[in-house]
Amino acid sequence: MDNHQLSNLVHIQQASKQGRLVIFVGAGVSANSGVPTWSQLINEMKLECNIEYETDGLKIAQYYKDLRGDKEYMDKVKEILKYNNVIPNSIHKAILSLNPCHIITTNYDNLLEQEISNEYKQFTIIREDKDIPNMAYPNSLVKMHGDFDSDNIVLTEKDYYDYHKNFPLIRSFVLSLFASKLVLFVGFSFSDLNLKLIINELQSLLSNKMQRAYLITDDKPDYPTQNYFKQKGINIVYLEESDINKILINNNCPTDSIINSTKGKNLAIILQCIHKVKKNADFDLVSTIYQKIKLNSDEISSFGDAFKYFIPEQERPCWNPHSSGLQLNSPFFQGLAKQLKSYAGKKKFILEHQDIDLKELRKIAYCNYIYEIDDIKIIDSKFLYNINRYFLSFSASTYLYKFDYISLNKRLKELSSKELACDINDLEYPFTLYQLGDYYGAYNIYNQILPLAWRSQKYILYFACLYNIWAIRNGIANQMCFDKKVDYKSILDKINNIQLNEVLSRLTIGEEARKVFQSLLSFNSIGSRSIETEKLKEELHKQRKSAEKGGCSLNSNIISLLAKFEREFQFCHNNFLVCDNNMYYDSVCKNTIIGVLNSYATPNTSFKSMPFSASKINQLNGLCIHAMVFCIECDELKNIFNQYDIDSIELDEEAIRLINTYTENLSKADNIPFTNYDKFNRYVKNLLFIISRIENPNFIHQSIYKIIIKYWCQILELSIDEKILHSLLQKYEPTSEESIELIDFIFQDQETQKRFDSCIRKLTYYLDKAAVKYTNLKPINSYDDDAAEYLYLLYPILEKDTQKEIYPLLQNGLKKLSSYLDWIVINKLPVTSTSQFEILINTFNPINEYDNSFCCNMLSNMRIDNSYSNCHFIIDQFSQNCECMKFFLNKISYTQYSNVCFEWILNSWKDGDINFPNNETYRKLVKSHLYDKNLSKKLKEKLIDWL
Repeated sequence: MDNHQLSNLVHIQQASKQGRLVIFVGAGVSANSGVPTWSQLINEMKLECNIEYETDGLKIAQYYKDLRGDKEYMDKVKEILKYNNVIPNSIHKAILSLNPCHIITTNYDNLLEQEISNEYKQFTIIREDKDIPNMAYPNSLVKMHGDFDSDNIVLTEKDYYDYHKNFPLIRSFVLSLFASKLVLFVGFSFSDLNLKLIINELQSLLSNKMQRAYLITDDKPDYPTQNYFKQKGINIVYLEESDINKILINNNCPTDSIINSTKGKNLAIILQCIHKVKKNADFDLVSTIYQKIKLNSDEISSFGDAFKYFIPEQERPCWNPHSSGLQLNSPFFQGLAKQLKSYAGKKKFILEHQDIDLKELRKIAYCNYIYEIDDIKIIDSKFLYNINRYFLSFSASTYLYKFDYISLNKRLKELSSKELACDINDLEYPFTLYQLGDYYGAYNIYNQILPLAWRSQKYILYFACLYNIWAIRNGIANQMCFDKKVDYKSILDKINNIQLNEVLSRLTIGEEARKVFQSLLSFNSIGSRSIETEKLKEELHKQRKSAEKGGCSLNSNIISLLAKFEREFQFCHNNFLVCDNNMYYDSVCKNTIIGVLNSYATPNTSFKSMPFSASKINQLNGLCIHAMVFCIECDELKNIFNQYDIDSIELDEEAIRLINTYTENLSKADNIPFTNYDKFNRYVKNLLFIISRIENPNFIHQSIYKIIIKYWCQILELSIDEKILHSLLQKYEPTSEESIELIDFIFQDQETQKRFDSCIRKLTYYLDKAAVKYTNLKPINSYDDDAAEYLYLLYPILEKDTQKEIYPLLQNGLKKLSSYLDWIVINKLPVTSTSQFEILINTFNPINEYDNSFCCNMLSNMRIDNSYSNCHFIIDQFSQNCECMKFFLNKISYTQYSNVCFEWILNSWKDGDINFPNNETYRKLVKSHLYDKNLSKKLKEKLIDWL
């Protein structure tokens, strides 16, 4: 059987099952009940009016009506067309057996109404515009060209010219069906005038929004005819006798005494074939899957794990979604793979699948993360490089996940003014509002879509809205609980009363889409993904431990883990479904990030006799960076880095480009569109943390401090971690202007001053190095005594007059010995009050051993400096009872090795002591602390060199 015709039948059958089939009935159906054709009617009028010279049928009807008058004209038409003198035939019965959601006809007779009544079907009969607002049933029979009972038939030239004025609602309704349903033409010939007028108008108005329609015929079309109708958006359905026999084997067709013509009988048989084709025909799996997905593509674009239900069980001996697509071991696809290896095989495939738009096929494969099936590659690097040609416009999420808020705001403006079209794109705007934290705004948009989707019988879209409303209910409560204008409790009660499982069971949607939503409601798919990623995370942990002991492995664990995360992310965002706000999704994200960093921390090991090394990530890619920026809380991310002792990360070129794009976009953005800034803060903090760990030299760091100043200092919403800022300052030197702005902000708040002392010290260092003075200090009398603990850090970069002014405040206000010594010794200032100095030493109570060693080290430096001779006696007295001071005063000859702490040694190196004694006790002490997470990489290198 011709694969093209087989896929046509399957496509029509699927539309019938899913309540999306519209049947357009022409004069050929009534002709098989004995009703004369349109040409016979015109010929009768032509003879009676004696106008043999005229060939235009519409003009002939117009001449007759003008000559005879309305009543005689209508009586003549009824007489010729045997009004109330004919009965339905088996074609009418076959039409209703396909369960069309709507029937459109250009016939004036009441044969369809008779058959509807005979079978007790519920259809609203629409004869004129006023019937549309009063539809009693969701299904309708539209008498597009009027009806004998209403005396409003469309036949004359004037009738056709004035059609848009006389039937505006019917015309709009019919157009909407062509835009949203699958339309099957039955009873039209290739030369039918009505058919040509209808499809020409549809093409001019709907263009590419028109769904591909189908035309059943008993006349075998030649190539020009096929191509003509294909260009008009219509597939011709024609079956050879052998095809019919194959489909209807062991199914005897009932005879119909009313139908005398062979054409009429064949038409009835072909309609039966639509019912039977699935049972007895060999499917072309590619066409079948493509047509099934296309049937729902305006309402859902990605099916996740439910994709398996598109493929018959016998064609999927195994089901293994992997990093590139699917492994099925399917006999069909394995055979097709062999065919496609040759040029002739590829050409044959294209010729046999003219119903498939290859561009659309690739889009479907991309959205469903199926880059290949068995050995057949569908998505290649060329497609990914030219992806803009396949997706002409990016969704708002694309801009959101690039920090491109300029483009995002433009997109939001477009979406807010866009009319609802009752397709999946309607979900983009509310889904984006949800992502930005405006749950109530999203709820209002979903409520606008719901009734339109229901009236248009877009039941997948309808349920997607209901599901998303249910998924964001807690967000609505959190957002609106303090807004007295909104009765959020009533909203919650209304949402909680929605029985999603019950609603889903009653909707007439395809099995595949039903499985998608059943999985969402039960958390089955995401729950399974959570378990799968947990196992992969543990395997990667074992792999790292094995590598640390010298073991080696070759596996795809990390590739599989990233693929599962990406599948889940794409499913959610391609369908605009809120399924990323639950504990299972959080688990998938966290498992992925832990697995990634586990793999990155795995040592490179290899067997001497083996050509491979332990499977690990040497460079993080863009997907890894995306997950770490957008899919985890900042504290959790830092804990994972600390857990695996990862001080620095190396990125591949794609990831570096992504990070550079992030920082550039953030520095340019003016209006941050988030309603809830918690998400935005988390994203930026994660980004800054990752940047603080990057080692790549081609990272463009010039925008970092612009971002911090913009979103921390100016907007006052971003809570920066002092350790992250300090790490950034260690790696990347800010400009003098940026340093001053950061200091300004830190000194606006006393609590901030306390937390950011190490950052103040670093900023002071950069300004001092650049010989730039800080002149923005507030009047001294505006500071209290506690401020001295942080103001002293700015002393080196203050102008001399300011230093003199602030000196008394620091001299009397510094209550901690470490701060006082830091200020005096670093700035080489004299001790003007030995009594104050003595009080500080006598009351010294170190908070930890590092504080103790720091002070003792500074005091030892003062002891050997004659400029501090007025303090030597006080230092000597203090050293008599302090073992740490004894160590620092004479490190070379100090022999009480067991008293030495690692912090003493540490401060010796920080002080630049290159003559430190190298003995076994000290070496063991250094080795035991070599992996301390608080040590800088540079200091560790110094210690290793010493060892």
